[in-house]
Amino acid sequence: MVKITNVRAGMSNANPTSYSEIHIESNSKFSYFTRGDNCRFSVRIPAATPNLPTGLIPVQDGLIKYMEIHGDQTRGTTVDIQLDYPVPGNVTWTREAHPARLTVRFPRYYLQQLFGGRTIVLDPGHGGIDTGHRGAVNLLEKDVAFRTAVKLEELLVPAGANVILTRRDDKTLSKEERLTLALEKRAEFFISLHTHWSADPIVKGCAVNHNLSGTALADKVIQAIHHKVRLRVRRSYLVPWLEKVGSIPALFIQTVTISDWVEEGLLRTSCFHRQMAQAIFNGLRDYLLASNTVLGVETWRTEPLSEASPYGRIS
Repeated sequence: MVKITNVRAGMSNANPTSYSEIHIESNSKFSYFTRGDNCRFSVRIPAATPNLPTGLIPVQDGLIKYMEIHGDQTRGTTVDIQLDYPVPGNVTWTREAHPARLTVRFPRYYLQQLFGGRTIVLDPGHGGIDTGHRGAVNLLEKDVAFRTAVKLEELLVPAGANVILTRRDDKTLSKEERLTLALEKRAEFFISLHTHWSADPIVKGCAVNHNLSGTALADKVIQAIHHKVRLRVRRSYLVPWLEKVGSIPALFIQTVTISDWVEEGLLRTSCFHRQMAQAIFNGLRDYLLASNTVLGVETWRTEPLSEASPYGRIS
């Protein structure tokens, strides 16, 4: 009996196109059918039992909204994939030995059109002798801000953005130097990454502060963080020194309250930095879409197949 043992999302950054991927793993190769219709893509595996929890799994990687696994010993297994916008899907075996892995790959060229050529300055807060806040145990704000900035860069560069970090090592920079860089590079966005600290143990969560030009952007990023990371979002406020970049939308993001030992613990995992970076990326995407950016997106449809092959779909 074929058993589906794992279904997970991932990304690959093959040049020149990056891809969102869903990997379906099993104890052996299986026959399957596929069906695509606009923003929905399904893989039906009639002779395979799900040997994993079923139900809806949020992905929110900028292209794949969620996937849903359902089935039983009688019906087999179906993996439904919901996309944020219609793109063609490609299905291929990426591993034939145990565990066998079927990969559904979706090109992220829509995002490359959206972000392509845009200059974004990422500012890991503090640095050098300016350590920023110290966490409830021992983490330093300057270090964790840099980790999140790098994860965000890893998402923006494959999407075609021209990313400039205000620092790539542990050096001291003034606010003026950071803002001047954004002006000199004619950045479209300036994003400064920080943490919050409070002597009040009740205070927790993140905040997306901004300049006046960044108000609408901050709203989109707040929504994206709420959906992706699900941290408490504290009240945001205008940051006067960010006004020095003028019409450039600028954010001052406090990813967590580092004085809270639970939230400081989140900063110790690469997963959290990756999720926070993805949330900020999604907020930028939503802001660009709301700014009436018009893109040509290929619509597509894949009809259900009449037969299944043990070595993949029949064309």
